[in-house]
Amino acid sequence: EQRIFQSRQTAPRIAYPISDLSASFSLDSSPVNQEMQTNTLERVSYGDLHGRLLEEYAPPSIVVSERFDIVHVSPNAEHYLQISGEVSQNLFKLIRPDLRIELSTAVHQAVERQTNVRAENLKMRIDERVETINVNVRPVLRQNEAAHGFILIIFEPTANAPDAGETVFPAPEPATLRLEEALLHSQSQNRRSTEQSEVQAEELKASNEELQSINEELRSATEELETGKEELQSVNEELITVNQELKIKVDELSLSNNDLRNLINSTSIGTIFLDRSLRVKMFTPAAREIFNLIDADLNRPLADITTKINFEDLHQDVERVLETLQSIEREIQVEVGTGSGSDRVNVAGNGAGNGA
Repeated sequence: EQRIFQSRQTAPRIAYPISDLSASFSLDSSPVNQEMQTNTLERVSYGDLHGRLLEEYAPPSIVVSERFDIVHVSPNAEHYLQISGEVSQNLFKLIRPDLRIELSTAVHQAVERQTNVRAENLKMRIDERVETINVNVRPVLRQNEAAHGFILIIFEPTANAPDAGETVFPAPEPATLRLEEALLHSQSQNRRSTEQSEVQAEELKASNEELQSINEELRSATEELETGKEELQSVNEELITVNQELKIKVDELSLSNNDLRNLINSTSIGTIFLDRSLRVKMFTPAAREIFNLIDADLNRPLADITTKINFEDLHQDVERVLETLQSIEREIQVEVGTGSGSDRVNVAGNGAGNGA
C-alpha cells in the first residue's frame, strides 16, 4: 500500500499581547523554558487565566442572597468564616464572632439604604494575631442585572480609601456577643415559628376541606332522608286510605254475612256447609233434625258426627261432588221418632266449599 499525503493551508494563529505576562511568569531565559511557557499558555484558556489571577490577587469576597444565605465564597475568604455547631448557609452564623455585629449592621444598612456601605478598621483575632480589615458591602441594584438582589461582600486586609459613590459606615463600638446571639436565636425561633404556622395553616386548610366534604355528604344524606321520609309519609297515607277501604269492605261483608245467616236460619231447609277437608263450617237449625249437631261441632269432620239417615254412600257422594262440581240428589230413609220416613238429600258443591 502507498499512502500519499498532501499539506493544506491553515489560518495563521492570532498573536495575543501577553509579553508582560510571559515576562512575569518567566523563570529562565533559556530557549527551552520559553518554549515550555508558550505551550502552557496556548493550552490554558485566557478566560480561565483571568479568573485564576482575580482569585489570587483580588480581595477576598462572599456573595449572599436576599435571605443572607451564602451562595459563593472566593478561595481566599475561608479564614473569615468559622463553622461550629449546626451547619448552616446563613452568613451571620458562619462569619467569625469578631466581625458578626459590625458586618450585620453594614449589610442591613446597605439593604435599607439601597447603596454601597463600607465598614472600616474592623478588628479580627486570628490565632495569636489581630488583623485589621475593611469590609465593603455592595448590593446589586440594577433591575436588568441577572444578579439583582444578591449582595457582594469584599474583605480588604489593608485600609484603602473608599471608592467614589460609596457610603462610609464607621465600625460600631464593640458590643456584647450575648445580645447578638440572642438576636440570632430569636430570629431562628421566629423562622421556625413561621414555618410551623405555615404547616399548621396547611393542615387546617386540609382539615377544613375535609370538613366541608363531610358537610356536603351529610347535607346530601339529609336530603335523601327527607325524600325518603316524604315517600314514607305518602305510602303511610295510602295505607291508611286502603285500611279505611278494607274496614268498610269488612263491615259490608259482615253485614252481608249476617243477612245471609239470618236468611238461612229463617228457612226450614237443613243445610250443612263443609270445607274441602269435609269439616263442618256452618249449619242451619233444621239440620239438627237429621244430624246430631251442636255448636261445638264446628270444624269437626263430618264422619265424626252421628246421623239419623240410612245412607252409607254420603261421604263418597260428597267427595265426587268435590271432584266434578256437579250436584247429586238422592232419596233416602230418615228415622223420625219411633218410625221411619223418606226424604231427599241434595249434595251440591262449588269452587270454595261444599253444602250437604
